Amino acid sequence: MEGNVSCCCGVLQTCYHLHDPGKDIIEGIFEINHSPWSCLSVAGRSVAIRIYSSQKVDPKTGKGLESENAYLIQGKVLARERLPIIKGKIKLPTRIIKFKLKFEVVRGFGPPGALVIKNRGKYKFFLKSATLQYSNPAIDKQEFDFYCSSWVYPLDKTGVKRVFFSNQVC
Repeated sequence: MEGNVSCCCGVLQTCYHLHDPGKDIIEGIFEINHSPWSCLSVAGRSVAIRIYSSQKVDPKTGKGLESENAYLIQGKVLARERLPIIKGKIKLPTRIIKFKLKFEVVRGFGPPGALVIKNRGKYKFFLKSATLQYSNPAIDKQEFDFYCSSWVYPLDKTGVKRVFFSNQVC
């Protein structure tokens, strides 16, 4: 068996573990730019993401239902862009990277309403957007968009996780 089994939910291309048939899968595309590529390509499990239901509550905790962690491990560089010239300075190179993640959630999880990102890496990164969708269109065909346009700083610099909310009204 090849691939990184312990991190398979973070990388679609190497997922070999059998998912719990009693759970649903929500797939996500996370678009990141203005970030040093080296901090995310070797991050391993340093950037963890969870999603929370916008409508369902965990009866044990009284808090919103949450997914398991998914990790930013492997992304695809979509384009190299240049930032505009600022006061005569040279253009700075930047990359746009898309990460494909998938989250296991309990049946009846409902629409994703929030993302919580824990950056245990050394570097900040700019999260442009995230789009989530159930892998089984019979559950819900709708895409859930998160227009973040914000920096995600390392946890050791801020002491807090970043929270982003969906742009859909339920």
